[in-house]
Amino acid sequence: MAAEWQAAFPDFTIIGDDEVLPLLEDRHPRLAGLYRRLRIPAARSDIARLAWLEAHGGFYVDAHAGLRDAAGLRELLDTLPEGGVALIDKNPRVRGEGLWPRNGAIFARPEAPFLTTALAAATDRLSAHDRAPGTPTSIWEISGPGLFIRLLRDPDAPTQIVPHWQASVQVLDRDSAPVRFYVHKAYRDKARHWSALEQEQSLLDPAKAG
Repeated sequence: MAAEWQAAFPDFTIIGDDEVLPLLEDRHPRLAGLYRRLRIPAARSDIARLAWLEAHGGFYVDAHAGLRDAAGLRELLDTLPEGGVALIDKNPRVRGEGLWPRNGAIFARPEAPFLTTALAAATDRLSAHDRAPGTPTSIWEISGPGLFIRLLRDPDAPTQIVPHWQASVQVLDRDSAPVRFYVHKAYRDKARHWSALEQEQSLLDPAKAG
C-alpha cells in the first residue's frame, strides 16, 4: 500500500504516536491525556489523522485505500481554499441517501477550522465517556464517521452540508473521487476489528488516569 502511494507522492509517510503526541501536547493538551489512555488502535488513528492534518495539511488515507487519479488528487489539494477540507461520501449521490462523509480519506489545508472543531468534539465525547465509563462505547460516534456526520449533515436537508461549513468543507462523490476504498485488504483482521474490540474492553485505560 505505502509503495503505491510513495510512487506518486514521494513525501507520503506513515505516522504514529511519536509524531502525534507532541502535536496534541502543544495544541490540544486535554486531548493528549485522553489519547495516551486509548486502548483501541482505531480510535487512536481517528484522532491522529485529525491532529496531523490540522497542523500540517495534506492528505490522509486508510491502509486499504488505493489511488485512482494522482493528477486529480494533486489538483484537489492545489485548489482547496484556505482552511478547506475535502472528504468522500460513502454513498453514491444518485441514490439520494443522507450525507455520509467518511474519515478514511481526508484532504486538508493546514489549520482547517473544521478539523479543529472535530478534535474539540472528540475531546468532549471522550471526556464524557471517561466520566461515565460504564456507558456503551461507540468509536464510530466518538471519533469516526459518526462524528463527521453529526457536524456536517444538515438535519433539514440530509444530503447537504450544514450552511456553517459549506464554504470550507466539500464532500466528494464516492465514484469520482481520486481515491478508491478497499483496494488493499491483506492487513485486515476481522477478529481484531475495532467493532469487536470495543465490545471486549473499555475504551480508556483507567490505570493511566491522572
